[in-house]
Amino acid sequence: TMSRIVDALLKQGLVVREAAAEDRRSVRISATGEGRRVMEAGRERRLRALLRRLDRLSADERVALARGVELLERILR
Repeated sequence: TMSRIVDALLKQGLVVREAAAEDRRSVRISATGEGRRVMEAGRERRLRALLRRLDRLSADERVALARGVELLERILR
């Protein structure tokens, strides 16, 4: 499955495939300039969508969400 995904990205010019110098069995996949632009545009769309949803929360909901984030950060430390 991953090979098909990488092949499709290669065909679109979004990534390049290079053999790893230290281990010829390994392959490195790197985003091209266009690939980085596509990733950044997608990230920007997701962020705008999240911000629109957060804007619809009430003040109480925002407080509850902030508390939830604090708890998650504490758990993950």
